[in-house]
Amino acid sequence: VKQESQRKRGQQSGNNKAKANQTPGEDATRISLKACRVLSVESHPDSDKLLVCKVNCGDEDGEPRTVVAGLAGKVSIESLTNKQVVCLTNLKPARLAGIESTAMILASEDKDGNFALVGVPNNVSDGELLSFEGYEGKGEPDTMLKSKGAVKVWDRVQSSLIGTSNGEVAYVNERGNECTLVSSNGAVLALVGSSIR
Repeated sequence: VKQESQRKRGQQSGNNKAKANQTPGEDATRISLKACRVLSVESHPDSDKLLVCKVNCGDEDGEPRTVVAGLAGKVSIESLTNKQVVCLTNLKPARLAGIESTAMILASEDKDGNFALVGVPNNVSDGELLSFEGYEGKGEPDTMLKSKGAVKVWDRVQSSLIGTSNGEVAYVNERGNECTLVSSNGAVLALVGSSIR
């Protein structure tokens, strides 16, 4: 029975095998946040709130992903094109106004309504996997967060992401520690006092 429940947990995680980090206390290791580059941007044909982006997420097949983002009116197509952003890359694909989106671009917004895309330091490679300080090496991200339980992993992490007083993205874990999101070239940036979505 124990082996069967372990097998089911592995399947629910979206992987072919169960991983050691599939526990609620390790949510921060299960999501895949990457430095990605927006290659092209178009207006969504059926929604004035959405933009359709082709994004290099560093996938092994070399193909860009289609990402539908609610950024119309918040950032210009010109400023978004060729911009490096942070994407959640292992959430189950979703159809937005009829177009499948296979990643999510992260942005920050403060209490005054100021809005900015989450920023990556210079000289970070496209496709680089980002990590939270204190969680490095504690597990690999799920291949895909596709079951209801796995999707809640991202919901929990997102609700605990903040823009710190230093203007950095951090995950506030269950112990109240601010764990900064970092790249190979320093911290990932957000508006001070902002929420991340």
